[in-house]
Amino acid sequence: MTSNIGNTLTLVTVIANLILGSLVLLSDPKKRAHISFAIFSFITSAWAFSNFIFWIEPSLFIIKTQYALGAAMIPAAFLWMFPLLEKRLTSVKVLILWVIGTVVVLLPYIDGLVIKGLRVGSEVVPTSTIQGLHINSQVTPILTTGYLFDYYSIFIMVFYAVLIYEIVGGLRKYNDVRKTQLKYILIGSLLFGCTSILVNFILPFFNIVPVAPYDAQSSIFFVAFSAYAILKHKLFDAKIIAAEVLTFVTWIFLLIQLLLAESLREVLLNVVLLVLIIFFGTLLIRSVFVEVEQRKKLEKLTGDLKAANDRLVKLDALKSQFLSFASHQVKTPITIVKGYASLIADGTYGAVSDKIKDVSKRIVETSDRMVSLVNNILDLRKLEDGRMDYKFADLDVVTLVKSVSTELKSIADRRGLELRTSLPDEKWLVKADEEKLRQVIQNLIDNALKYTEKGWIRVSMEKAADQVLVAVSDSGRGISKELLPRLFEQWTRDSKAAKEIQGTGLGLYIAKEIMKAHSGEIWAESPGEGKGSTFNIRLKLS
Repeated sequence: MTSNIGNTLTLVTVIANLILGSLVLLSDPKKRAHISFAIFSFITSAWAFSNFIFWIEPSLFIIKTQYALGAAMIPAAFLWMFPLLEKRLTSVKVLILWVIGTVVVLLPYIDGLVIKGLRVGSEVVPTSTIQGLHINSQVTPILTTGYLFDYYSIFIMVFYAVLIYEIVGGLRKYNDVRKTQLKYILIGSLLFGCTSILVNFILPFFNIVPVAPYDAQSSIFFVAFSAYAILKHKLFDAKIIAAEVLTFVTWIFLLIQLLLAESLREVLLNVVLLVLIIFFGTLLIRSVFVEVEQRKKLEKLTGDLKAANDRLVKLDALKSQFLSFASHQVKTPITIVKGYASLIADGTYGAVSDKIKDVSKRIVETSDRMVSLVNNILDLRKLEDGRMDYKFADLDVVTLVKSVSTELKSIADRRGLELRTSLPDEKWLVKADEEKLRQVIQNLIDNALKYTEKGWIRVSMEKAADQVLVAVSDSGRGISKELLPRLFEQWTRDSKAAKEIQGTGLGLYIAKEIMKAHSGEIWAESPGEGKGSTFNIRLKLS
């Protein structure tokens, strides 16, 4: 009874290994990991089958084959574990594994080196006699080992230990689903390998071991845990394998039904069902293949996009560093030039002609614009890095607007433009950063001055409920309907005016970000090109 149970379990492990290896291979026959796993499964299946044959008809040749195939599983395991662990399997490593595999397979067949003989009861089968002896359930075969058996055993166990070490190393390396996959592979490998080594090498080392009847059945541990890792934790392509398992099981069930049919009607019915299931099952597997291929392409595309995004992030960081460095290097000499020009215009170095004085003022004005451009670039980097600092306090926005308008009136007068203000005489308090809000208002009035060739600029203020509205209107170039929606984006400028008027296309973007930080609004209105424009900001009163 025990022998029958053991043989049945052995056959189950043979079939389980064959099915698992075949399904993994069919899921993607081009991948090295799938091919090497299938080879490992097929060798394991052959090893288990040799055990099954031995217990039906014990033979010295079969026991040698069993040792040869058992040893061959170790290098085969390395071949599929290396890709799983994402280790580079060079041609040199593959050659070494093949050489080791060849040696461990051939050694047991050389007379007397590893296996010396086989004794069944009181009878010994010598090395030269390779013949089968029928045994019954009361007789246990005893293995006689050769003089290299101990070294051979140690050699195999060392390689097995290295394999387990590599898997444990993978557990430490990964912290995602791969770690879970390796955990189940490790458990299955330990249960399988330790049981096999115990009955085939360790116990025979002390000359007390019969060939264990349940040796081959230990591979069912590896099959079970590998199958769980495949189906539950997506080792290899679980969707394809699951579809194949479902389809093949259905085919086998219907085939059995067909063979057991007792009437012509049942035969015809089962044939029709089998044909339909084969047809639709094939379509199912094919559709799953297509889905998996699309997923692989999407994953590859996602990986490429992530790599491209990482490169862009690095380039953006380099750009910010360069802009910051360049801006600081440019700002210092411009400030020095502005200082000397101011001193000349003020007469600090002595009386100068009106022409020289006018040129000096233009240098000061141009220097201010250059400093403003540099400040915009520095502010942009602060915004991108999230380092723009604000110091909010109660601020009289009427006084601030009046101050900025007065500062810029001289520039308007020099250009022959009329800068008018319509401001209240009372105080309107808002919670704001004075320096940043001044920058916004100055940017709006300065833009109006730059983009108005003749005519007027008007700065007005209104109060509605708990909000204050500041409007800067002009009779200048106006804004096209195409440009208006993009006006507050980075680097956006009117292409028609870009060659005539200096600018970076950053001022309005920075103004928008500052207004966001103040929980306010900024927007532009224009009837069209050549019809002037109005820029508005809205803030909440304190």
